[in-house]
Amino acid sequence: MGRATAANGKTDHTGTVPYTRTELMDVFNRCDKNGDGKLSRNELQAAFEVLGSKSPWCRAIWEHLRADKNRDGFIDKQEMEKLIDRVEKHGYLK
Repeated sequence: MGRATAANGKTDHTGTVPYTRTELMDVFNRCDKNGDGKLSRNELQAAFEVLGSKSPWCRAIWEHLRADKNRDGFIDKQEMEKLIDRVEKHGYLK
């Protein structure tokens, strides 16, 4: 199985294989649009959209609050490691 595009133009994430840690890191890195090595809340939301989250906006807010330990408004590389630990547990499928 893979991704199909629904009539509304949205991607349907109906895969059966979970993302690996490396693949998750790749998704988050690709969503770092300005290349600063950190994720803003908007970039994090884009990553959860790619992963097929049912509510990427809510997931981004929740995970951002949990991951941004230094409260600078961004998820840096160290914080991203912890974020990926949590995201792996959700079992997003590709």
